[in-house]
Amino acid sequence: ADGYFATNDGKTDYQFKTPATAYDRSRDGANWRNQPEDANNPFFSVVNHFVSHESMVWRLSETPLQTDPGRVEVPPYYPDTPTVRNDIAQNYDNIARLDTLVGEVMGRLRDDGLLDETIVFFFGDHGSGLPRMKRSVYDSGLRVPLIVRVPEQYRDWAGLDATPGAASDRLVSFIDFAPTLLSVAGLEVPDYMPGRAFLGPQQGPERSYAFAARDRMDPARHTRRAVTDGRFKYIRNYQPDTSFYQFIPYRNRMALMQEILRYHEEGRLDSTQAFYFRDTMPGQELYDTKTDPHEINNLADNPRYTDKLIELRRAEQRWRARTDDMGPIPEPVLKNILWPPRGEQPVVEPPSFQADAGSEGPATVRLETSTRGASIGYRTSARQPWQVYTGPVDVAPGDTLRAKAVRMGYQDSKAVRWMR
Repeated sequence: ADGYFATNDGKTDYQFKTPATAYDRSRDGANWRNQPEDANNPFFSVVNHFVSHESMVWRLSETPLQTDPGRVEVPPYYPDTPTVRNDIAQNYDNIARLDTLVGEVMGRLRDDGLLDETIVFFFGDHGSGLPRMKRSVYDSGLRVPLIVRVPEQYRDWAGLDATPGAASDRLVSFIDFAPTLLSVAGLEVPDYMPGRAFLGPQQGPERSYAFAARDRMDPARHTRRAVTDGRFKYIRNYQPDTSFYQFIPYRNRMALMQEILRYHEEGRLDSTQAFYFRDTMPGQELYDTKTDPHEINNLADNPRYTDKLIELRRAEQRWRARTDDMGPIPEPVLKNILWPPRGEQPVVEPPSFQADAGSEGPATVRLETSTRGASIGYRTSARQPWQVYTGPVDVAPGDTLRAKAVRMGYQDSKAVRWMR
């Protein structure tokens, strides 16, 4: 929309069907080069690399290791064994493979003469894929690498006052990415977006806190909420009668996880490692991530940190109230709330056509749908990809305008036609 050619390469893990209006191209290998030959639009391209996914720890386990397992750091919540070290080393190898792939993308931009005209964001979708990291609200599961490369000609526009290569300790949440991208693209950030831009002319004030949530992961349900001020992390466990460890078949395919389970069954874990398998968890957790980066020493009951505990707990409570947090609601009940009255997925109302047409020449057609929050896709040929409707469409004599309305979480409307 707004003149940008939008593509997505690979992953569409949105929990719902990808809306037809989300991208101009969405498939493996899609990128800015897929524009029609006669087009020269600015582009927005998402490139997903899978090589550092948790599954690659076991899928690539037969490849020779480049990282020396003897030199890796083993977190205190893992037993220090050859199997554990091998999987950590494999993860580092996979990250090195990722680095090569990212370099190839940058090389294609350079080859196309676009590198000095393109703002590049590089980040992971969560922390490490290893156990007690992925699917957790500890920093090992939440903190991600974030690198933004801004060409010299856009530095003032982006509002950058740092030198190239500089690091920032500014708190950034994933909900900040959408308003930031709109800001640097020169598009208005809607009021309904909860995040705040950290670059561009609509850059907002720095965050005091960043928030996180965890609910069901595969078959395992944990309702946990977290807030950080950049140093201290507060975690609220809303199901304290459950264990930190829960059975997740996918994760258990990893040799490292199997090793931890074996050591647990044999009673060979130390107190820090065995904590993961306690039958219950504390209602509250508080960590100083500067002095305790692995979040091992819970300070929630330490009177020296009572003021910080209260501050972050109140921030968590305000956030849950502000966002109308529905996490604790059982999923069957939640389904009925979101899709009333019987939990049946709603269908978007199809678009209607309003045409201004004379007896000859093209007709100007306006499209509408009565479903709130829906977008409309249109095309004039069944072979064309769906285009996002942003304003009246001119339809030439003999052409057929096809349109459908979509909304994330809803069933698409039926496709409707208007013939000139």
